[in-house]
Amino acid sequence: MKLMSNVLVTAGAGFIGSSSVDMLVEEGCYASLIDNFERCVHRE
Repeated sequence: MKLMSNVLVTAGAGFIGSSSVDMLVEEGCYASLIDNFERCVHRE
């Protein structure tokens, strides 16, 4: 029997975060994500 895990992914709306969520869900985890939807990290 596989244990279900609750996982929180930060920056989940980006490419890496959304790919991580997809993988976690396929593995049977309950994944929640948080993202602030900022476009850039470094401002000039």
